[in-house]
Amino acid sequence: MVGRLKSDDAERKAEQRTLRSLLKRSNYSTSDLEALVGRDGARGRRIIELINDGMIMADGYPASKRQMVLAERAALSRWENEGGSIPPLGKAGNQMLMRSEDGEGR
Repeated sequence: MVGRLKSDDAERKAEQRTLRSLLKRSNYSTSDLEALVGRDGARGRRIIELINDGMIMADGYPASKRQMVLAERAALSRWENEGGSIPPLGKAGNQMLMRSEDGEGR
C-alpha cells in the first residue's frame, strides 16, 4: 500500500527536510536508506517505509521480450554444447587440431 504524506505546512517542511537528509546520507540510493536515531527517527522510518512500499524491486519486474530472447539463446547455446560438441573451428582450427593429433606443435 502506498500512502501520501499529508500534513500542515510546518510538518510538510520537516518531512521534506528529513527526506532530503535520508537521500543525501544514502548517496541518493533508495536501497540504502537508513533512519537516524533521535528526534526525526520515527519520521524517517515512516518515509522509508512509504518509499519501500512504492518501489518494485528488479527481481519483481517481468522479463522483457529482449531478455526472454537472450535467455532462450543462452539456454540453446548451453544445450548445443553439451555432450562434447563444439562449434566448427574453421580451416585454421582444423589444421591446428590435425597437428596436435600428429604430435606436432608441442
